[in-house]
Amino acid sequence: MKKIFQLLILGFIIEFLASCCECEDPEFYNFTHDSIEINVIDNSGPTATVVFDGQVPAKAYGIRMEVLADIDFEGISCRFSFSRKLMAFDCDCPPEIDLEALDSITSIQVFTTNPFDDEHGAGSDVSEFFRFTDGYGFQKLDEEFPTYPEIYSDHVPEKIPCLSGDLLLMFEPDFPGIHQFTVQVNLSDGRKLEMTTIELELI
Repeated sequence: MKKIFQLLILGFIIEFLASCCECEDPEFYNFTHDSIEINVIDNSGPTATVVFDGQVPAKAYGIRMEVLADIDFEGISCRFSFSRKLMAFDCDCPPEIDLEALDSITSIQVFTTNPFDDEHGAGSDVSEFFRFTDGYGFQKLDEEFPTYPEIYSDHVPEKIPCLSGDLLLMFEPDFPGIHQFTVQVNLSDGRKLEMTTIELELI
């Protein structure tokens, strides 16, 4: 009986707090896709590992990629306070920060520095041999990639990851040996974000 009474009191308190809620207006900010960071990974073990030199099995080769967003937080008044987080939880308030992209990722391309096969010499587009995964399935690189910066703490860095995942090599090159790839992220405003991997031997 005592437990039922406590639950009734708790329900009344929650309902009372909800009725007193006053959600604050969200703050709106724009972001642009600014740069990329990449590393070579080896998927041959239980978990993928970043590789800085040596050899990688061709069937386990991948490129770990992060697209970074530049967010203009100039003039921000208040963000991520405990009281606002509590209110958002109790009152079903909208997110305290609303981010809008000024551009979008229309596609990703991968170019080989070294001859890949008889039809793909040095400098060729080999995007068709890669697939992107963020851990929830695979995507071809010639498709649009939706992004949204993830902000988790009171400290907001200037550059925030908005797309993270791996470009996995799905087809082994006909020519083993030293290989190097350039990743190019194509944006809707015509800009191209590029970075080149280190040279590694594919075996």
